[in-house]
Amino acid sequence: MGKSPDLVASTRALSKFLAETATDGALSTPQVPGLKQILSSQGRMAKLSLSSRGIIATSLNTLKRTAAVAIAGGFAELDQLRKAALQAVASAERAAISKRDTRQTLQVRICRLEADNQSLLEDLLLLTQLLQKSMEHARSYASSSQREILPSLCKKQQREILATMSCLRRQSNVVQLKRE
Repeated sequence: MGKSPDLVASTRALSKFLAETATDGALSTPQVPGLKQILSSQGRMAKLSLSSRGIIATSLNTLKRTAAVAIAGGFAELDQLRKAALQAVASAERAAISKRDTRQTLQVRICRLEADNQSLLEDLLLLTQLLQKSMEHARSYASSSQREILPSLCKKQQREILATMSCLRRQSNVVQLKRE
């Protein structure tokens, strides 16, 4: 079964584009919006249409059949190029994001983290207060019980609980929140 010359040329152009992208993902990304998503699946890659590069959209099955004729290694080679190109684009994106960390963006991140930290400290204070209240209730119930051993057993267990709580090691933070 003969393949259309346009499909063969398109498949070869796609192979060349993927090879170039795999070499330097940063160059191809601005040319094709959403390239990372396009390269994320075989079907999306088959639907890629770049008239400026001679790449036409086809179905995945058509691309597989045409790749067997047009490219040494067939569709398996094309899929390997797709995966390599996807990695290159993802690496280029990560590099671009890390370069954007200016003093201003870092300051925004610091403010956000400080707000998260403050919120967590407030939650810790609230939970500590709830624990203290529940421990007071437990002592009250134990002392009002008919069994004489319960109050001393309750005190002992509460001391063990307080000794194992790691959040009480940072009382300076809890005290600081109480003052505000």
